Amino acid sequence: MIIQYVVIFITLVAVFFFSNTRCDSESGQQQMRKWFVWILSGLCVLQSGLRHIGVGADTYSYLLLFEEAHESSWQQIFHNFHEVYVEGTGKDAGYTLLVKIFQVFSNDYRMYLLFVAIFFFTAFAVFIYRNTENFRDIVFAFILYEALFYAFFSITGIRQTLATGFALWGFECIKSRRWIVFTCLILFAAFIHKSILLFLPYYFIGNIRRSRTIFIIAILGFPALMVFRRAFAIWLASLSFSDLYMMYAESTYKSGTYTFTALILLIAFFGWIFMKPVLESNPGSFRYFNAMAIAIVLTPLTWVDPSLMRVVQYFSVFMLVLIPAIVNAVITYPVALRTWTYAIMIVALIYLIAKVGLDYKFMWQPMKVEGISY
Repeated sequence: MIIQYVVIFITLVAVFFFSNTRCDSESGQQQMRKWFVWILSGLCVLQSGLRHIGVGADTYSYLLLFEEAHESSWQQIFHNFHEVYVEGTGKDAGYTLLVKIFQVFSNDYRMYLLFVAIFFFTAFAVFIYRNTENFRDIVFAFILYEALFYAFFSITGIRQTLATGFALWGFECIKSRRWIVFTCLILFAAFIHKSILLFLPYYFIGNIRRSRTIFIIAILGFPALMVFRRAFAIWLASLSFSDLYMMYAESTYKSGTYTFTALILLIAFFGWIFMKPVLESNPGSFRYFNAMAIAIVLTPLTWVDPSLMRVVQYFSVFMLVLIPAIVNAVITYPVALRTWTYAIMIVALIYLIAKVGLDYKFMWQPMKVEGISY
């Protein structure tokens, strides 16, 4: 938790420096914004890549997979594809191949964690830079990331972190309508994490300009999907041909994702009310609305089993750019009111970070993993 506060503090200090640096030209302003995004992304790379192997739900498990890949022959690695995609045993054979290819260059798991972080946050930086307008938007996006997405993309879920990186690159292909490149990216990522296949339809949905219709359908369908969420989860799991996802769908988990669902519904409410001015001020934002509509539809799955959050996060990540788009379109004057709005939201996010209270240690700090000190 403390490391997240440190990242937020550095972010706020950096934005004070960058926003008060005089730059007369528009190109100079954009360059300053680009540098700001890359510095914050670099900070996130260090935060993720230098974590202790005991930080996160499965960092240590991925270490064991990394060592297992090192001990496996190339023949075994390729035979794994036959086992997964022909015999139907195991999962995501492409991930082991990726690890094996990486080990041609380095057998150091620390270097591998840094590689994953660099890949993801490069895509993330481009996504934030190209879909925000000013320094305030960037600051909010990164702090919102720390509050809601850090626990997954930064310290756990390596396979889906890689897959999400491909999805973020794919979003650029959606905007430029390069469907062949997009399809190749997603299909390649599917060998690393099958769930990314849910992102394929977004190529078509993302380019539909009737965002209000899509959004209303999602909102009206949400209550029914909450009622029949288990049947919905089982249907999607059956399409995946995965025993793991069927296990999630048939889970007897009793609790729910109250905070996340409340945030999704809040975004849905304000997004529906203020969609018109947002689309007028930011014509490309219809793709954010369409992504959030899919997130609304998939959110009931998280009440079946929180592990199914992974299928929602390909789309919920768009809230990082949709919320600033809404604020910028609605609160146009005075500027101080917009600043205070961001300040209130940031304070709320800091409180959320404190409430969750995730533990963090650097690689050089002592920490016990499965009863053994490292």
